[in-house]
Amino acid sequence: MRTAVLLFAAMVLASPVYAQTAQPEFRSFGYARLGYGGAFADNIRSAPAIGFGYRGELQSVAFDVSFFNYMIGTSRYDDGSVFAGSVLKLQILRFLDAESDRSAYVGGGFSWGGVSANSDRTPFTSGWHGSGLQGEFSTGYEFRGNTPLRVFIQADVGVPFFRATRESFTVFNAPGSFRSAVVDRRFIPSAVLSFGMGWDTHRR
Repeated sequence: MRTAVLLFAAMVLASPVYAQTAQPEFRSFGYARLGYGGAFADNIRSAPAIGFGYRGELQSVAFDVSFFNYMIGTSRYDDGSVFAGSVLKLQILRFLDAESDRSAYVGGGFSWGGVSANSDRTPFTSGWHGSGLQGEFSTGYEFRGNTPLRVFIQADVGVPFFRATRESFTVFNAPGSFRSAVVDRRFIPSAVLSFGMGWDTHRR
């Protein structure tokens, strides 16, 4: 009986310590990203890229919410204007070396995105336009040291579930009169390589 009481007392005393050590550390930070990417339309339409987000991390898993992840580029010479990306993206990331203060990671999720890219320059042909749900795949490398500053490098690939459309215009005999017809539909994926920096806003 005395042995059972001692074991019970030891369990009661040890349980708070175990709960404290077993509970994973949670960290979160807001961030901004700058990079460069391309949309794969008729040709690769490349442009600078931006993005903003919030990432909450456990030891081996992170939950990432980002918005205004867009490539924005214009060109007066080769008609290579492009606007592509997502207005909102949700992802789950997994760290490959959870015990280290720096680690590579991979992940995926979904976003609501869109694309607007000029087509090859031909008379009476519009550019590509479309929007809808996208699959998102990411890989990166994050510096996870014991400091409030958070830095990472990330590569993203967006795979649309929607098809962008391009229209052509046929001229009638009457001046200024046109008939439009959809001549092509196409999936236009995109890829971005970016550098991100944030500040730890929550740690416990």
